[in-house]
Amino acid sequence: ATSPDGLRFTNCFDEPVFVPKNKWSKSKAIDAEVYRVGDDLVLLYASRDAQTGKRQMLGMAKAPYGSDYSSSRWTELSQDRPLLEPVMPWEQNCIEAPSVEKIGKTWYLFYAGSFNNKRQQIGLATSTDGFHFKRFGPDGLVFPCGCAGSWNSCESGHPGIFRDDDGRLYLFYQGKSIMPGCAAGYELSCAEVIVL
Repeated sequence: ATSPDGLRFTNCFDEPVFVPKNKWSKSKAIDAEVYRVGDDLVLLYASRDAQTGKRQMLGMAKAPYGSDYSSSRWTELSQDRPLLEPVMPWEQNCIEAPSVEKIGKTWYLFYAGSFNNKRQQIGLATSTDGFHFKRFGPDGLVFPCGCAGSWNSCESGHPGIFRDDDGRLYLFYQGKSIMPGCAAGYELSCAEVIVL
């Protein structure tokens, strides 16, 4: 969808512009995130494994920057395996909700680990080229749930990185204190991101 003002959007196509066609996932893509790397617009997405549909992982595709972004313009980059898959204990069976920002010469990819209502927390992976990412630190976890009794004691998830006009960075995220399996009770907050 396109917009002249960032407020009112018009759908450009009558069918999806991207459907995963790879060896590891179902033909679905959610939690889309796009960012520019040189002459490419990079798309990150979450999808489920093709065999059981129980593990959620991140995939990547690209299209020429400035093209019409129709379905024929996208090239799947995670053809043989996912970009990131849950392997750390805190990630359980899910990595989703990617959000990317370039700071200096490094690309920072914030992501949610574990499904909603399963004590979702926020991880970080970094890249020097915008395409190949590696978990930060020993296990990637950078923003855990809050302390017992706090508003986000059971979940801090679905990150969204935002750069303000003054250059400051904020990480928006959802949290909740009610567990497990309750879809209600989500609240939204943000924290300033300081890169040392």
